[in-house]
Amino acid sequence: MSKVQHYYNERVSKSSDLYRQVGKTIQGQPVGEEQLRLIATGITSALGLCSGDTVMDIGCGNGLVTRVIAPKVSRVIGVEQNPGLYESALENSSAENLTYIRSDILDVDALNFNCNKAYMYEVIQHVEYNKLRDFMHFFKSSFLSGSRVFIGGIPDEEKKWHFYNSRSRRCELLEALMVSGDPMGTWFHRDYLSHLGDAYGLRVRIIPQSESLYTSHYRFDCLIEVL
Repeated sequence: MSKVQHYYNERVSKSSDLYRQVGKTIQGQPVGEEQLRLIATGITSALGLCSGDTVMDIGCGNGLVTRVIAPKVSRVIGVEQNPGLYESALENSSAENLTYIRSDILDVDALNFNCNKAYMYEVIQHVEYNKLRDFMHFFKSSFLSGSRVFIGGIPDEEKKWHFYNSRSRRCELLEALMVSGDPMGTWFHRDYLSHLGDAYGLRVRIIPQSESLYTSHYRFDCLIEVL
């Protein structure tokens, strides 16, 4: 089991709180419904979601965000690899128009579900730099021309120290780097996403997060259009 899989299995086993299970906390406390609403609003606005859309939630976790998006569209396909989060989604975040699939993200063909839009929220930090090209290929090959993919909550390499903004946090980072790597995962340069998009025939637009969002000081979003 990978480090990421173990991390989320442990979170699910220790708490029944859906926010805590997926790490949507500030100093250990759940961020609450208003922040969840802001996240859903950002996704809805960027993708231009409407009642006729079939949407894929890539790395849906326990369905915390998925169940908020579901009433806005025709159908949602939630894809999650982690067994603990997948079971939590089935138990806590079900809806008539919502289907959960336990699978590696890259093994799912969106064309089979006629998805015209997709999003992945706070997932990309678990993707290594050299693996991001696999996702770009996935977007290009699994979605028809004109489809949109929203990537939310991307750790901004240029704002890393806005997150590690205290001596104690920086010390924790340095200790972690000596053992297992950056606890946040991968931080990305905005230009890198645009460069990869060009290479795979995708239009990439960088979107600043709402200042009201609790992660806006160190994350950004982007919208990908399949050409």
